[in-house]
Amino acid sequence: MFSKLTLLVTLVMAIVFVSTAFGQTYSPMAPPQVMWRWTADCLVDGSPAIVYNCPITISSHPFYYTNAHLHSYPYPPTSTLYCINSYQCASPYYGQTIYANTSNVGFVPFNVCGSLVGQAEYLANTGTAGSTYSDYAIGYTDLHYNDHPEIWVRIGGSETGGGTNHGSTYYNRYMTSNAAYGLYYATYQYLLNNPGITHLCTNDMALPFGGKFDICNAPGLCTNPVTYAPWASPHSQHDRGTAADVAGTASQQCTNAGGSGVKVAEFISACVDHGAYQQYSLNESNHAHCGFSIPSWPH
Repeated sequence: MFSKLTLLVTLVMAIVFVSTAFGQTYSPMAPPQVMWRWTADCLVDGSPAIVYNCPITISSHPFYYTNAHLHSYPYPPTSTLYCINSYQCASPYYGQTIYANTSNVGFVPFNVCGSLVGQAEYLANTGTAGSTYSDYAIGYTDLHYNDHPEIWVRIGGSETGGGTNHGSTYYNRYMTSNAAYGLYYATYQYLLNNPGITHLCTNDMALPFGGKFDICNAPGLCTNPVTYAPWASPHSQHDRGTAADVAGTASQQCTNAGGSGVKVAEFISACVDHGAYQQYSLNESNHAHCGFSIPSWPH
């Protein structure tokens, strides 16, 4: 039923900086605000090595424009680094950059706490002998691409006039399996009860990695007066891939795309029949928002 997004998703709990090509492998991928351990060494002749009393700087950075975040400014927040041994780091002992010394240990252990933004990131380890880089990603590994053109028309992206500035409609439709099946069967129930309608219009689900659904590249949204705060996830119910929007009868965007809008209350009822939570499934006037999970993620 689903085309699973292919990613390297093994979460490695202890990784040493190594001198490798600076690329985007997206491994490991860690969920937002999950903490894991990394270790930084000094460089000797281009390779990491145990060196005592070696000063190094460790910092986290985003790979811009990943996970359909199509703007670099305002800069996205990145993962926070926490020095394990406070005596090895200058105050403050945590942040996007920590200034450390291998001291009598010979290396610097530290924790990485994933940001709330689903994106590719990298850690830079810089010392007097040069720098090494390790890349990883923040996001959820259980999201699947969810599109059924035999019953759904995609809307909400740049090619349909959605104006949300997260790219085409291919970017905004990732869901967990349970939620995707619920939406699929709710659609068939609605079509069965409304003869003559063949295609509904599905809009926001989640971005490929999940995480904040930031739209602050849209003109005027993040300038004075501020409509949305940058990286504040105005689509917070779509951060986990457990909710979807389906256009209502008043949606001209749906009509223009060749689909039929739903009677919102009736479609929400169909979603609830197939596993959605009534209290998290909302009649938002021009669309039905079906929530198939209790919002418990850190967004």
